[in-house]
Amino acid sequence: MGCDRERLFLAIQLPESIRHNLLRLREEMSGCRWVPAKNLHLTLRFLGDCDYNKRARLSDALQSVRARELKLGLNKLGVFSKRGQLSVLWLGAEQVDERLVDLKVAIDEALFQVGFDKDHRPYKAHVTLARLRHVKRGDIESYIRNKSETVKESFPVRFFSLMRSLFSEGAVRYEEVCRYPLDG
Repeated sequence: MGCDRERLFLAIQLPESIRHNLLRLREEMSGCRWVPAKNLHLTLRFLGDCDYNKRARLSDALQSVRARELKLGLNKLGVFSKRGQLSVLWLGAEQVDERLVDLKVAIDEALFQVGFDKDHRPYKAHVTLARLRHVKRGDIESYIRNKSETVKESFPVRFFSLMRSLFSEGAVRYEEVCRYPLDG
């Protein structure tokens, strides 16, 4: 990736207190790589590599997004699989706030207006807790059973963020580029 391009995504950032609380979910599990607490977020849309011109159009479009503040509840653990292999341990919502769906639709419309493809995949609101590689299905099922009752987090969402991924020394960290307020 050249220096004039950035890997961008849209997210709801978790409050520091929630990120700290989620640390209690961590336990030693072979093949499990936990996401650093400072990188925990709920992705609204991955945008990929964007150059300066595309980012400027994107920023203008996102300022036009109108959606109401919402309350995000995180209370369900689950896993995603890729080609039959467990790949991601996530935390999501049993019941998704309708206003989160409205926000996602408004964002997708704004992105389409400036040349991004429509996202046709069903949206699964989640926070990636860990990347999984060669984890035994029984181990992860046992983990979810044991931890499910302890996960009940919620917080008000008053803005969403344009984020960039920064890569250095084999690690990634996320940095906020711009914040977009939601209507009260």
